Amino acid sequence: MAWCAAFLIAAMMAVITLDVVVRNLGYQSSAHFFSFTEYALLIVPCLGAPWLVREKGTSTSRSC
Repeated sequence: MAWCAAFLIAAMMAVITLDVVVRNLGYQSSAHFFSFTEYALLIVPCLGAPWLVREKGTSTSRSC
């Protein structure tokens, strides 16, 4: 699932860049760009968390 999160991050980068270019050309931005980015920001941590736990990337207790 981490690869899916990485894909969403790359897609967000492309969508935000496209949104900026469209607005700088004088056209109106699509509401779908904002919605996609908003939901992707919510989903990415949920997709990346299992990988982080499996790799023990979170803080762990080393007492004993």
